[in-house]
Amino acid sequence: MYLHTHYQEKITIAKLTREFHTNRTTLSERFHKVTGMPVIAYLIQLRVNLAAAMLRDTGLPITEVRQRVGFNDDSHFRRTFRKHTGASPSAYRRGCHQQHDSGWFRPPPQADLHALNAT
Repeated sequence: MYLHTHYQEKITIAKLTREFHTNRTTLSERFHKVTGMPVIAYLIQLRVNLAAAMLRDTGLPITEVRQRVGFNDDSHFRRTFRKHTGASPSAYRRGCHQQHDSGWFRPPPQADLHALNAT
């Protein structure tokens, strides 16, 4: 799946339309039909979930986690992470994540952009 293998990169709708040889409207409609989410919202949620797992399961510095999941700006990462999990990255790491595990987004397995191109 494209987003799951390229999440570290700067991804835009324009880049995806070129990658999948489609227009913006078709890409957005097909992606939303399969995932129930807009493309960029899905990408952000994917990045936050990956960051949460790294914060929970590794001792990597928060800055490195941020970079590894594709966030280039520290304040944007902290703000986005807090919005999606209810805790700052450092608070999440200290143990607040236990309160938020049940709300984690689980991407559907069929949400593959290559498959979307075939429909």
